[in-house]
Amino acid sequence: LVGSEMCISESFHPAAPVLDPQVLADLEALGGPEFVAGLMEDFLEEAAQVLQAMQAAAGQGDLRRFRAEAHALRSSAANMGARAIQDLCAAAEAMVPAEIAGAGTRQVALLAAELDRLREARPPAMARAGQAS
Repeated sequence: LVGSEMCISESFHPAAPVLDPQVLADLEALGGPEFVAGLMEDFLEEAAQVLQAMQAAAGQGDLRRFRAEAHALRSSAANMGARAIQDLCAAAEAMVPAEIAGAGTRQVALLAAELDRLREARPPAMARAGQAS
């Protein structure tokens, strides 16, 4: 348990920017602000579903499913530039069977908090554009 908790705390930096500005700039150059807003909305919706699946997997002690869901979310977070979410997912993927019930549930709570931080920190124009699409 100590190993993953150490990994979780070392990889989680809530003071870091919620989104990597370079990734956002690259995405905006690719498709414009509405494109980025749509991606963000899709990411947030998908992330909520993944967190539910991770929570269920942790409760059932299903490490394989827990890791697979964390991996999927990590990939999506990387594409959006959500580095803290990416790091938290990497720590979740590194868990061992004995840790899944306790540490897995805590990891899901940390991910949920970081997703809330992302929702609150995104620029208002991005939130409005995402709601319009």
